[in-house]
Amino acid sequence: MLLGAFFGAFVGRYCGASFLVAALASAATWAIGRRLLKAKLEPLLIAISIHTGHMFWFAIGVMTL
Repeated sequence: MLLGAFFGAFVGRYCGASFLVAALASAATWAIGRRLLKAKLEPLLIAISIHTGHMFWFAIGVMTL
């Protein structure tokens, strides 16, 4: 538990909210896709989730410009 708190504080200090935006979008995509896709497509779902998180992060960045 203490190690997790230390790691979370380090990542939050280093990346700030930028990391959280991509991570939450990736997690949401993965959770929704896991319910909709078959188990054999899990490796593809992981890649799609990460790319979706990045695209969401880029979209937020463009909207703030």
